[in-house]
Amino acid sequence: MTERRGGVADAALPCSCGEMAQRRPFNHAAIVGATVAKDERRRTADFVEASAEVDYHYTKAENEGMSVKRPDLWGIAKKKAGI
Repeated sequence: MTERRGGVADAALPCSCGEMAQRRPFNHAAIVGATVAKDERRRTADFVEASAEVDYHYTKAENEGMSVKRPDLWGIAKKKAGI
């Protein structure tokens, strides 16, 4: 695999080791971003935002010296999913 620039039609480029390096036929990041359904992205964004908010409040309480027990959110989610 190579990151070297070449022509659009170039399928392989010479590597410094003497072998031919195959070019990636597509850009993974662009495809992943385009193939995730908008509804799924929104739910994921909501989950990330809610998780960060929960973490913020627990961290704030801990920094203020309060003894708090964080819930096992991963365990709760697994139980809810039936895993």
